[in-house]
Amino acid sequence: MPSERLSNTVLLDTSMREVELFYCNKSLNTIVFWASWCGPCLQEMPQWSTLYGKSKRNELEILGIALERTDKPDIVRRTIRKKHLRWSTIIDVNRAESRKLGIKSFPFNILLDRNGVIIQKNITPELLNEEFGKHTIKVP
Repeated sequence: MPSERLSNTVLLDTSMREVELFYCNKSLNTIVFWASWCGPCLQEMPQWSTLYGKSKRNELEILGIALERTDKPDIVRRTIRKKHLRWSTIIDVNRAESRKLGIKSFPFNILLDRNGVIIQKNITPELLNEEFGKHTIKVP
């Protein structure tokens, strides 16, 4: 069975500049889909921040994808400041990318290897932290 890969696409950053989604340069890369209006997303943010802070820089990269309207990037920037998010965040314009991926509920995340191959979908920050501790995540 062939491995499922995440395809490259162009989205907007919080300054409304186009950027490529696909940049898997660490052993593990997690894309976290979230929104400022999503209570469970916001509740999960401190756990992602803790995990991001504990991981070695060569082990884990997190990319946030905010599900907001393009005319409201200030909401995304405010949430990033308020939640002290230290990873890059881009905006999924009108949820186009999340719809393309078949994502219907949030928060949602995708764990990828350095080649963009999907390792797991919707792993919780707690479980990913446990797996890091046990070193049981297979990194190709």
